[in-house]
Amino acid sequence: MQDAPTGGSRSEPGHVGEQTKEADRKGGPGHTVLIALVLAVPVTKVAFTVGGGGAARDVFFETTHHSGSTLWQRFQELAHLIPGLSISFTDERTGDDEAGQGTVRRVCRGGLRDFVSLLNSQEGESAQAGNPAHAGVIGFKEEDPGRTVSVEVALQWTTSAQDRLRSYANTHRTYEGGTHEQGFLTALAALVDTRARERRLLPEHGEALSGHDVRAGLTAIVSVMHHDLRFEGATRTRLANADVYTYVEKAVRAHLTDWLDNNPEEADVILRHAVAAALARKASGRDDVPAWRGDACHRSTPGD
Repeated sequence: MQDAPTGGSRSEPGHVGEQTKEADRKGGPGHTVLIALVLAVPVTKVAFTVGGGGAARDVFFETTHHSGSTLWQRFQELAHLIPGLSISFTDERTGDDEAGQGTVRRVCRGGLRDFVSLLNSQEGESAQAGNPAHAGVIGFKEEDPGRTVSVEVALQWTTSAQDRLRSYANTHRTYEGGTHEQGFLTALAALVDTRARERRLLPEHGEALSGHDVRAGLTAIVSVMHHDLRFEGATRTRLANADVYTYVEKAVRAHLTDWLDNNPEEADVILRHAVAAALARKASGRDDVPAWRGDACHRSTPGD
């Protein structure tokens, strides 16, 4: 296990399970945060302090020096991934360009829906984000009866020229995607294509919408929790659990079907948006390259 962060990271007393008490005995209070966040035990408050003796060697990063803004960006992610978690961050370093920023706090009760709204707002990545194409952020959570895997998804289409897909496994960012993203994108592409044909927005036996068409302007976050994560490669940023693919695909198909049924006006906007993306792609004369390019477009994903 890794060393505890310099300056300390701690959980408030009374909110940490037996797993974190075990970690405390092994390596100090820094392990409280590692075990609590990865296993999602019922922690309600976490405080982080970067000590004056140097930057924290913390469990979320691979290097030992980070600006306060970089650290806080990660803590904001955690606040959205674990709804109700209250995070307090104090940077006590001296001699650093971004030191002395004081204490900042964050608590998010809306989960990934709030995260998507943030990314689509002026507070988020507004230089690339467009206006929401439909009302409200679509979101759901589901956990299997055996409590071995759970998934939370939030998504909203925008008028942007790019798509943004973020995925997480046990709160860790999976930059290279994996089976949770594949399950999400497979269900999404199949369902939107089927509904577009049912609405006669596409010829019944015509070319299927590509994954790029369906993702055009999409902001989405997929987060899974799993008792036994498996990864491909040394970077551990591509999820490999086959059962996660199956579980996420079924969950997304069921919940999104229900949402489209109960929100016909918004559903029509989404379907027409995907069809317009397909027409733009074909008009570009290059079916092998999407007319829109975004984060997820650079990955090999189902439906492409």
